[in-house]
Amino acid sequence: MGTSDHDPLSADDQRWLDRISTNSMAVHDAGQFVLRYGPAIRAYCESLLPRPHEVDDVLQDLLVRVVERGFPSVDASKGRFRDYLKATVRNAVMTHLRRPRATRYRGLSGDGIAEEAFVPSADEPAADRAWIDQWRRCLLDRAWTLLDAHQREHPDGWACAVLRAAVEDPEATSDTQAERMRMRYGCSMNGTSFRKQLSRARRLFARLVVQEVAATLEHADADRVQEELIDCRLWESIRELIPPDWQTTLLPGNASH
Repeated sequence: MGTSDHDPLSADDQRWLDRISTNSMAVHDAGQFVLRYGPAIRAYCESLLPRPHEVDDVLQDLLVRVVERGFPSVDASKGRFRDYLKATVRNAVMTHLRRPRATRYRGLSGDGIAEEAFVPSADEPAADRAWIDQWRRCLLDRAWTLLDAHQREHPDGWACAVLRAAVEDPEATSDTQAERMRMRYGCSMNGTSFRKQLSRARRLFARLVVQEVAATLEHADADRVQEELIDCRLWESIRELIPPDWQTTLLPGNASH
């Protein structure tokens, strides 16, 4: 990876990043946070509960409770909201399972249903893998959403389009990709400009991933952000795309921690 990958973004891009930064802690809007990470929550519920309708009941109850009451204070000594939310979901599952059958299984006959069918799966490693895999997917989806927003706000740039093109067909040459861009979007682009926009898009995407991870931490200092990126198997794919001084340039609030 050449040193050009560490070149600073344009001043306009940096202002945009500063404006959309979620480093103010996403859990302050509890309902939005649960919806954003809904796929991870659902995957974890599905790994613990045997029946789809039970998953829907738990998710509905959890969302209503979070929207109405928000989240209790997160333990700042741990600071990783992913773990806190996982425990919250598991507690919601256990609360559901403690309800009387008539309440839990409205419209279902209890005849012939083994009690052990309603015990959470003992395969915790599988549940943990489902949780972390979907959490990672949600982080990346959020970064894609923000990159698309950047493209819509900057009509002269094609950050989201060129990065998706590269992901969908990584073997295509820059000239081929540029031709596809011209045909699909009617934009003026050649192989050189495609490579430049792709390099810029990759760096911007990596920064967005870092910002989103920081938003899921109670205290987003550099060590905790890097640890979370490693745990979510994201660090190796972005480490060469973020600036060497990312601890200060991407996490400006660290000086106070």
